[in-house]
Amino acid sequence: MRVKVNGEIVMSDDKWLYDWCELENTAPSDIRRALEELPEGEELVLEINSGGGVVMAGFEIYSLLRQSGRRVVAEVQSYAASAASTILQGCTVRRMSPVGQVMIHNPSCMAWGNAAALGQAAQMLEAGKESILNAYELRSGGKCSREELSRLMDEERWMSAQEAVERGLADEIVTQTDEGAPAWAGALRNAAGGTDIGTLRQRYEQLVRSGAREADPLHPVVPADGGAAAPQDKSDPPAQGAEDHTGIRWQDEAWLDLERRKTIRL
Repeated sequence: MRVKVNGEIVMSDDKWLYDWCELENTAPSDIRRALEELPEGEELVLEINSGGGVVMAGFEIYSLLRQSGRRVVAEVQSYAASAASTILQGCTVRRMSPVGQVMIHNPSCMAWGNAAALGQAAQMLEAGKESILNAYELRSGGKCSREELSRLMDEERWMSAQEAVERGLADEIVTQTDEGAPAWAGALRNAAGGTDIGTLRQRYEQLVRSGAREADPLHPVVPADGGAAAPQDKSDPPAQGAEDHTGIRWQDEAWLDLERRKTIRL
């Protein structure tokens, strides 16, 4: 079974609001359900593409994976940053795409109150960092000391796939035999090895006009006889495109509201 760990890492109680705002997210309830539905003897593959989110939600997912007794394979396709890097450490096997990255840093929060309240917030952040370090150190296999991991968190370290493996935060880099390009894509490379965009546009128009390929809906091709292409309706859906008198879309307002409600984050 394959499950996406994409977008914001959120608490299960808040997931409905992210879904309603059409914001990609992953909550502990998603992983709990996947583990419950996982057929006996089958492994769970987590496709990770996340910049992190709420630290406690990341801790819950990490613990669920560790305690499940099931084989869980992580595939970092783009990045496992912040809380997602903690989730990565809860997986049995941690695989990286050659272009994948891992980012680790210190937790943060918004705090308000007197000196005692602010001191308590600082202590909470320190405890959160120690918990994160526990996850990193347990899986690093001695490749990176706790002190070094702490220093890397202080500097907000972005790691390539190679560095993540070298430091013990991932197990392997996934490679495969190159697949050949489609026949119609030939002769589109320029002298520098990149794609010649002018030639590519011409090829696009030729393929669409010949009927070999369908046109991209947002990029119609003018017919060969010079006739006008059908107009494209680029208006926003009525329920999603409205702006109020401030000029802020409703999705943006909902996002700002969610940001105001955040507590300790990674």
